[in-house]
Amino acid sequence: MYLTGTFYSLSLIHARSLLRNPVCMLITVAVASVSLMLPLAVAHTFGDSAARLARDGGLAFQLVAGIALAAYAACSLTGRARHSGTDAMILVTPVSPSLFFLARYAGMALVLLVFSATCAVATLLAQRIAEAFSPETGLHLDLTTAASSALCIVLACVLGAAADASRRATFHTAVFCLLPILLALAALLTGFHDRVGNWTGTVRYTLDPSTLASALLIAAGLLLFAAIALTLSMWLTPASVTVACFLLLAAGLSVDWLLATRITNTAARALVLAVIPNWQRFWTPATGTQTPATLLAGTLLYAGLYTAAVLILGCRRFEQSEHA
Repeated sequence: MYLTGTFYSLSLIHARSLLRNPVCMLITVAVASVSLMLPLAVAHTFGDSAARLARDGGLAFQLVAGIALAAYAACSLTGRARHSGTDAMILVTPVSPSLFFLARYAGMALVLLVFSATCAVATLLAQRIAEAFSPETGLHLDLTTAASSALCIVLACVLGAAADASRRATFHTAVFCLLPILLALAALLTGFHDRVGNWTGTVRYTLDPSTLASALLIAAGLLLFAAIALTLSMWLTPASVTVACFLLLAAGLSVDWLLATRITNTAARALVLAVIPNWQRFWTPATGTQTPATLLAGTLLYAGLYTAAVLILGCRRFEQSEHA
């Protein structure tokens, strides 16, 4: 129980340390806003292409912004701890270096999961907003959902300012945590009105659940990327970590091409797959069908095993640095 409580407390400390800086909140609000505005900017559609563009755009924003957020979080936590001496002060107490390192990753993971939840709900709402045809309403944009979604962002900022004024939470933390909750409420409301805005007598949802599965895969990829960035920060400076992470990202996106055209030796193929993460596994295109359960489970298992291996390496390095 003591170790569990210590791990939980340290994880929250690291998460709050990240949220104390406005970067996490700004990235999250920006991605949610752009995702929600994307279907309003589509000028021409064919069939359900508007919904597909909204879905792919929202998932792409989650992936790109999440990578930037993960790299920032790893460099911010490690760099700030080195300069302030926080690591040394905490490790004077009977806290295992491995537990401390894993708690730091857990704090990053918590922030990334909230960010991913916000992006996933915003993408669901963007698909609902996108122009589509139904026998009841014809071809329409769902401006009611667009208005309620925009109101959620404004309301999150208002409530965040109130929480900051009452000193219950900082503005950045309050907005970051309230936004996914308010957007989820807006998603629930879509079941009570049609695309024109008329309230219906029965609850009917037209949201695409496969979007949540795709967002979950991207979130798993972001957690893996965060583990790699945090581990690299044990060896490299923040600038070098950022460069190394994006080089690894580029290499991972090229894995399928390398294995198909350049690498034929079995041992070399196994080495490449073991060292370079295949980021393509975390992206599922908009096919209009459910993500296969085997694909979802296999990718999550791949991400979990790879993340565990990277974190073990990071723990070893952190212990060595503390004993040096």
